Amino acid sequence: MSESERPTIKAAGEKWEVHPYQTSRKPPTVIGALVREMYPDFVDTPNGKKPVLTWEDFKRTTITGVSTDKKVLEEFWCLPEDRAKADVVLELKFKNMVPKILSEEKRAVTKKLYKDGNV
Repeated sequence: MSESERPTIKAAGEKWEVHPYQTSRKPPTVIGALVREMYPDFVDTPNGKKPVLTWEDFKRTTITGVSTDKKVLEEFWCLPEDRAKADVVLELKFKNMVPKILSEEKRAVTKKLYKDGNV
């Protein structure tokens, strides 16, 4: 979707306002899509590799040299003047939602790590 066609999402307390309102682009839908698209598979720990299970795990991985959580947040559509407030709300939403929405991704990477003997 081009920049001019994107709806803007503004934090309103712990909820969101979407302008112009488009039912297919509700913030939870966008959050889920971004998390799945940028799922980093595994994170290195002192005890070896483990699947990314939480938002904190996202923060310990990178995509082309940038923290994965930062890449996800950058893709969330909000006006620059709303970025700081949106990031606070997004942080809370991602922390609560990530463990719940990654079942297929976690299952696939866990299977791969066990198959490769990395667990």
